[in-house]
Amino acid sequence: MSEIKHSKYISQLVCDTAVLLYEHMHEKALRRGPLFVLYDAGETLALEPVFAFFRENGLPFRLLAFGTAETLVKDYPEFLGLGIQVDRLSWPREQELDSDQVEHLLTHCHPTFLVSGMVSGIQRQLAEKFRAQGVPVVAYYDSFSPLKANELGVHFLDLADQILVPSEEVAESVRRLGAEEERVELVGQPTLDGWLQSVQNMNRSEVRKNLGVLTEQLILYAGGYGRDYEEAFEMFCLGLANIQEIRVIVALHPKSNGKIEKGIIDRLGISCIEFLSREVSTVEAVCAADLIVTQRSSVGVQAHFIGRDVLYVDLEKTHYSNSLIESKQVDRVLSAEALDHYLFTWKPKNESAYKISRETLGSAKKIYHCLQKWDKRRSSHNFLKKDFCVQPEPGIVLSIVSKKMK
Repeated sequence: MSEIKHSKYISQLVCDTAVLLYEHMHEKALRRGPLFVLYDAGETLALEPVFAFFRENGLPFRLLAFGTAETLVKDYPEFLGLGIQVDRLSWPREQELDSDQVEHLLTHCHPTFLVSGMVSGIQRQLAEKFRAQGVPVVAYYDSFSPLKANELGVHFLDLADQILVPSEEVAESVRRLGAEEERVELVGQPTLDGWLQSVQNMNRSEVRKNLGVLTEQLILYAGGYGRDYEEAFEMFCLGLANIQEIRVIVALHPKSNGKIEKGIIDRLGISCIEFLSREVSTVEAVCAADLIVTQRSSVGVQAHFIGRDVLYVDLEKTHYSNSLIESKQVDRVLSAEALDHYLFTWKPKNESAYKISRETLGSAKKIYHCLQKWDKRRSSHNFLKKDFCVQPEPGIVLSIVSKKMK
């Protein structure tokens, strides 16, 4: 055997023996686990119960979060604070990171597989880079709005090894856009499970009392953000011109600082609107409200799930839809005049009419089990990278190799 071949043989034998030894002695530690790449509040909150399953089972994972997502998970021990700043208010959704920043992330992160949301240019960029390094990519789509061909999330249909979706309508849209049946997994939406559990433990009368709502009707507006949100919110305010004996509370989106909403309210001189305190959860406000109004917030779907009346107030030029709108389970108006007419004829449900589903969906557990399948498929040849695992001591490995060669 030549010296070069002998050297390659020794190197390969060292690596293979290290893998076997480490799997035997530190089987759990070898699981470097997934890296979650988060951007929006919706996907982050939906995956929170999944993080809890990993913690409860002593399994490692890491969080890479940008924008609004970072504000939600920055204090978690699993959060990787690698010094890359993405402002939640000013960073365009489509914008990607600089090449130096990407290289920095690739140098410090060596996950078993990637779990990514599908809503930003950064997530798409990192999914491409990690996949090029042989890291499997699991994409998670948290919205109940069917995916459309012109949306950013479409890029993940070619990138992802598996795509997790919340509903059959979304699954159908993903398959229609080119994803093979075997790559699409229906898992539900953990946020809905959380809302269901929270509402079941709430006393609606007490919640209304704590908010200072007595006998009057209460409208909760679930705020948003984005290119045409300002115009849609102004249209909502204009539609309130003729209402009487109705309180309106605005719950700001986590990405909003309220500047847009306050500016419009002051300019139009609307007196019936107040803002929900950050100390009161959105689910509490939804529980107390008689009607939930929103442009496109996922709160609309969540509120419908727990039995509340929901109205979408959007622009006539909109292309937004979801399964509730398309099936006419909820109403939508496209002008201030139409909103005014709706509120004039709308009557809130009697207390006995609120029906909350008692079914436990178990979405978080479904997602967790899907991800565990990928954890078990981890490739052993990357295990010596430094980030998520402990390395065996070289002396131990070499001594075993020496014994095998004698």
